[in-house]
Amino acid sequence: MSYDNLDLEFFEYAKTAIKQNDYYDIDLKALRKSLGLKQTDLVGIDQPDVSKIENRLDLKLSTLNKYAKACGLEMEIVFHRKH
Repeated sequence: MSYDNLDLEFFEYAKTAIKQNDYYDIDLKALRKSLGLKQTDLVGIDQPDVSKIENRLDLKLSTLNKYAKACGLEMEIVFHRKH
């Protein structure tokens, strides 16, 4: 995956994502906006559904992957050993 085209603001956001209560606090709205996209720009997801996804606290991986693709991104899941 190439990160050359992603906005620096997104990288700063991603680096500071906070883990709370076994959920990652991912602000999908901030992610979308940092990419310069409006809710209506996401291909394959209707605007009301984009709003619902962005306001959910718990998402299925398939929904998150669909959202990432609609933003022109590729989702990657990485597991790390706890230190």
